[in-house]
Amino acid sequence: MSRVSEPRPAPSGVAAKSVQNVLRLVEVLAERKSIRVREAAGLLGISEPTAYRLLSALHAHNWVTKDHSHVYHWSAGFGPPSALPRPRSVEATVLPFLAEISEATGHSVNFCILEGNGVRSLVGMASRQCRLPLRDGQLLPAHSTSAGHVLLADLPEQELLELYPLGVPGNPRDPGFDLRELRRRLALVRRKGWALNDEVSERGVIGLAVPIRDPGQGRAVGTLALIASALQATRDDIRQFLPLLLDTAAHVSSRL
Repeated sequence: MSRVSEPRPAPSGVAAKSVQNVLRLVEVLAERKSIRVREAAGLLGISEPTAYRLLSALHAHNWVTKDHSHVYHWSAGFGPPSALPRPRSVEATVLPFLAEISEATGHSVNFCILEGNGVRSLVGMASRQCRLPLRDGQLLPAHSTSAGHVLLADLPEQELLELYPLGVPGNPRDPGFDLRELRRRLALVRRKGWALNDEVSERGVIGLAVPIRDPGQGRAVGTLALIASALQATRDDIRQFLPLLLDTAAHVSSRL
């Protein structure tokens, strides 16, 4: 008579912690869709080598994919179709427009999307005069960036509140900023149709962003974000390029 195998004891100690970290990482990926090793380490409170090992394990089992920028994406083989990363064709559509804007303005320009309460630059272009590095693949807090404000302003109120259940994280460069102030600023962005960030997200950086909209639903699916060094331009210098950004965004929207 064959023996019925007894259930194995639940993992404990280091093993249990690893399991918990993997599950938390999967939850983060399900929400954000894409992540870098450093971001995963910060969010989970673990070392970068540990985060790399966890992501590599998920990658080995085809739960995530990794692109040339070392960004890990929620895999087509794990989760619903809505969780797939945006197709490369979108970036290919946007890239020629980014090149035109960069050439015309002499500044860096990025195509960004919303991921949870963060904003990620999918692809960017910088001119020879630009002193700032490109931000391809970088994820920044949406509440403190011009691109993030444009995308958050398009969300229904309930969705916005769900992104900040514990309130808005503080920013030493923006004292007094909280969820009420964020909502006030987003209302202003909705009225204007664009957002300007003057060294709030990062010292020495000025950003101007406009929405790219889904032609069918009219909802913002991304942004064109012009990024300039405060050493090279003022907010008034950057704002003169607003008509160019709005016109270009309209052309991009019609091609998506």
